[in-house]
Amino acid sequence: MIAAVTFERTVFQPRLHRFEAGTGNIADAVGLGAALDYVARIGIETIARHEHDLLAYATHRLAPIKGVRLIGTARDKASVLSFVLEGMKPEDVGRALNAEGNAVRSGIIALSRSCAASGWRRRCGHR
Repeated sequence: MIAAVTFERTVFQPRLHRFEAGTGNIADAVGLGAALDYVARIGIETIARHEHDLLAYATHRLAPIKGVRLIGTARDKASVLSFVLEGMKPEDVGRALNAEGNAVRSGIIALSRSCAASGWRRRCGHR
């Protein structure tokens, strides 16, 4: 990288030392450690059970609503709830839910590979 810097000039290191990687990503490593401690303290089984309970609750509440179509309702699926709301653009639904404090992902970027794999290319905006 750099051997010396003054207001007048910068002196770079010789060739092999000029291209060092720089400082490691220390903050993210510390954050990852804290996250792992948190998960260990609560317990991964407790977290999985809570996620599953939230999914079951949300599925039970959304399923009877007219115009809501749930996508991916396998019994032992990951705790992700995907749905479409008839007559509404996914990004509009996502914006409305986010405005109410619900963290959601919406639109073609969040689903493009799944759409392509399912054969829904046209319905998902692919040509």
